[in-house]
Amino acid sequence: MKNIKIYNLLSIIMLLFIGCEAEDEFLTPDFTGEVILNKISDYDLLLNSNDLDGILRIANEPGTLMSDNISLTDSDVSRLSDTELNIYSWAESIYTIDENPSIWTEHYNAIFSYNSIINNIENASDINVRGNDFLAKKYKAEALLGRAFEHLWLVNIFAQPYSETSKSSPGIPYMINDDSSLPTPSRETIEDTYAKIEQDLTEALIDLPDSPDISTRGSKAAVYGVLARMYLYKQDYDNVIINAQKALNIKNDVLDFTTFPTLPDLAKHENIENVYVRVIAGRTAFFKPLSSDLSALFNPLDLRRNLYAFFGRFGFQHVYPMIGISVPEIMLSKAEAHARKNELTNALDILNELSQKRLFVALPLSSTNQEEVLNWVLEERRRETMVSGLRFSDMRRLQLEGRIGVVTHDLENGDLVNLEEGSNRYTLAIPKVVIDKNPEMQQNPR
Repeated sequence: MKNIKIYNLLSIIMLLFIGCEAEDEFLTPDFTGEVILNKISDYDLLLNSNDLDGILRIANEPGTLMSDNISLTDSDVSRLSDTELNIYSWAESIYTIDENPSIWTEHYNAIFSYNSIINNIENASDINVRGNDFLAKKYKAEALLGRAFEHLWLVNIFAQPYSETSKSSPGIPYMINDDSSLPTPSRETIEDTYAKIEQDLTEALIDLPDSPDISTRGSKAAVYGVLARMYLYKQDYDNVIINAQKALNIKNDVLDFTTFPTLPDLAKHENIENVYVRVIAGRTAFFKPLSSDLSALFNPLDLRRNLYAFFGRFGFQHVYPMIGISVPEIMLSKAEAHARKNELTNALDILNELSQKRLFVALPLSSTNQEEVLNWVLEERRRETMVSGLRFSDMRRLQLEGRIGVVTHDLENGDLVNLEEGSNRYTLAIPKVVIDKNPEMQQNPR
């Protein structure tokens, strides 16, 4: 048994600056805050940490700012930081070598904490106390879920969109160690990254409860929801349907917006729709203007117009974008999979069920045209997830099919910048500081 100290910034330094340097080089007085992992209860406290659910995760959120959901005025652009402007304009590199690349480091920081649980909890000082063996297995399973979720988020930013063509391209470093003296893993391939995500999720299922006590903690429903998202990104539609249905068999709550829910009802932790709460506290898109094409997708009777936005701008729901798993996302992943398999009745049933809770008056949709139904599903997914930061991940996969077109962002003084389908800018560059300290790591094509 040993005490494990987790420093809030340790894994940031680990990812950015390690080669084979000694661990004690990084345990300097500059680090603030630590968690000593000794007893089983210490691991429980770490899993409850706001560093893991994201409330304290101050990071740039690219999912909206890089998407076609947003269109800034000159005044909005002038208030962006240099880093935010780089994100908004799909710059060749987002961060300078002197910056903390928070899109990378904040997620790997969480992964380091999860690895500390996975690799050490079985050596807790009180592991032999009655009941603690059960808790240790549960907490380890939650950490496996968390590790898989974070890697899935990262691979859909820093590696090419999954396809038969790209799957042999470089993925991301899949971190399984909590020892910063070890070298950074190689990027391997996208296929390898997805296989390890799937392996972690499959292992996590064994020891998780169906539902959690609170939505920031792990559960079987959350694992099935992450699997449904992962398989959607892989275009494996049979497995999307299987795992989405397993998640919905456990949890299928949808808020009825026709009863005019209050802001507390929509709060991340209290919202009954949320299966696995993970947020980003960057607030990058808060009160930024919706793009004209996103606004045009909202029926005047759609109650989300005022709940998700106000005065044509992203509202309070985007203060902490919920990048985790929700029931509506799971439903729409399943609907999309059905539509792509030409199982149109199943897709339409899901659309009509959700619209009853979203529109003041909802008329049933009906069609036998596969492309029409699929477009309806994709439009509904765009509306429903507009406050989740998932749009850019969806754009990445949909542009492979020619469904996005050219996206234009307005800069100051009438200048424009375009993102075309097939562009390398759909994948972020590995941060310069990471490449500088790990020169063997392959950079993404620019």
